[in-house]
Amino acid sequence: MMAFYELDNSPSPPWWTGLFVGSILFAIVYLIFYHVSDTLPLATEIQEYETISGPGR
Repeated sequence: MMAFYELDNSPSPPWWTGLFVGSILFAIVYLIFYHVSDTLPLATEIQEYETISGPGR
């Protein structure tokens, strides 16, 4: 029976781990600001507003 060997058993590089954690934090902040608290308008809300009031108003 043949065994499988891992060629590289070191952890991920720090820059990759930082990007991964940063993207998770960005997603949480985005979710809270846009979808939970309604602090910032969604793109569809902006489009509806501009359709009603006209562009640039």
